[in-house]
Amino acid sequence: MKKTISVLLAAIMLLCCLPFTAFAEEELHGSFTGSNQMVSGMQYVIRAGETVTVPAGMTVYLPSNATLRIEKGGTLKLLDSFVILNNGTLMCDGVIDGSDNIELRDNAVAMVKFRFPSLNDESVNLGDRITVNYAFEEGGLTTVVDTSSDELERYIPLNAVVRICAHIIEPNADRDKFDDSLLKVKFNNVPLSYKPGYYYKTDQPAAIKTQPDTGYFYTTATTGGDISFGKWTNDSDFLTTKRIVLPSGEGYECVSRYPVNKTEDGAIVVKYGDPFSFKVELDEAYDMSSVQVYIFNGYGWLNLVDEDNSSPTQIYAKADDYGYYNIGEVNTDLTITVTGVMKNSTINLIGNLLDTFRNIINMLKEFFEGMKDLFSGG
Repeated sequence: MKKTISVLLAAIMLLCCLPFTAFAEEELHGSFTGSNQMVSGMQYVIRAGETVTVPAGMTVYLPSNATLRIEKGGTLKLLDSFVILNNGTLMCDGVIDGSDNIELRDNAVAMVKFRFPSLNDESVNLGDRITVNYAFEEGGLTTVVDTSSDELERYIPLNAVVRICAHIIEPNADRDKFDDSLLKVKFNNVPLSYKPGYYYKTDQPAAIKTQPDTGYFYTTATTGGDISFGKWTNDSDFLTTKRIVLPSGEGYECVSRYPVNKTEDGAIVVKYGDPFSFKVELDEAYDMSSVQVYIFNGYGWLNLVDEDNSSPTQIYAKADDYGYYNIGEVNTDLTITVTGVMKNSTINLIGNLLDTFRNIINMLKEFFEGMKDLFSGG
């Protein structure tokens, strides 16, 4: 009887352990030794501090309904192919080294975790300085990430494009005067690329992008990791400035109307949205020149005209009565070009030559008219 009870108790204990055995995670270590090392329906884990390698020349399969989880601090290093079969799942909170070698088949899923920072963290302290929106794009669809939580972790599909729009809040709400690209957003401490945005002015052709809009930082979700922001101490570090190159050459120099700041290469730095005026000063030996000034803004020629817009098609700038070229708002880098500067002696010589040719033409005209009268009997 006692023996029977012992057997029954052992059986009950075994049955009680089965659910835990079925759902326990098996730890992976070192390198895979075979393509089919993992079993269907099992759960596998790469712990923090561990690096598991798929050797070169080997294709490893995560079988049907199996799950591989990579903890934060763990690494899956792929020197060759890693194939996830039907309904298999890869969840990465750590690092995938060589994500291009991952192949998904038949409803397989691969996700990587992005950790977005709290803007109120003491090391950043940006909660009242910027607004942040996250989104990722996959298969032509854009999914906006919920940023309502103070500190956000979110699994994102492997190889999805992640967009991070971090907009600086300016006290006077004139957002275009701040350069968002200077925030230096990083992923795993590596600076992300920035793509500027533009919007179209309603009074210009749609093909001309003249006003900068809030752009975004972007990366491809190939591994798990942390988004971070640089800290700043002075808003002036992020004020948008634009460069203006004023030319000078033989017989002339372009000078600004008011004192300006210059870079080491001589370009003038102007705050976004500020006005700017300059004039062309001619040397005494060149002051008979009839100059034309062209202002290029990166997309086309600025057309400075009278208030009544009397010459809307000219591509050269027009000066005011005092000789100044006035740009109402500087909202992009500008390059100035001056043409028509000539020595007075050259202008006089050309004038004399033109007068000579004009006299010759008049003499020939009179000659032919005289001959015509002669032969016509006039």
